[in-house]
Amino acid sequence: MLTSFVRFCKEKLEIEKMPPRIEIFESSKNGMTTGGYQPGTKEITVLGGNRMFVDVLRTIAHELTHHKQNERGTLFELMQEYPEDLYSPYENEAYEKSGNIVKEWCRTARKEKTFPVELYSVYY
Repeated sequence: MLTSFVRFCKEKLEIEKMPPRIEIFESSKNGMTTGGYQPGTKEITVLGGNRMFVDVLRTIAHELTHHKQNERGTLFELMQEYPEDLYSPYENEAYEKSGNIVKEWCRTARKEKTFPVELYSVYY
């Protein structure tokens, strides 16, 4: 399911080149909240332990949105302009797109009958 979801994100976000790594950790790493994106290395980290699987998917989509912003060349500039990420345009875009991508992926999977589990009751 993860592979299917990541491919869906790549298509929806029109990502040219995927990050070299998306790591899912059981517990928080280096002060990470639910996820993180490193613009320099283009690596994504996601907290997976004791979270609903759908929330892990949403975090992956959120961080992939930051990756797309980096591809567009707008992420670093916005981070300089808005040093606090709360209510910043780059965070708002990532929240909006990730929520919509998860909803669309779930609806598409249900319609195509490829939805193997109820994502809202499964923990990673």
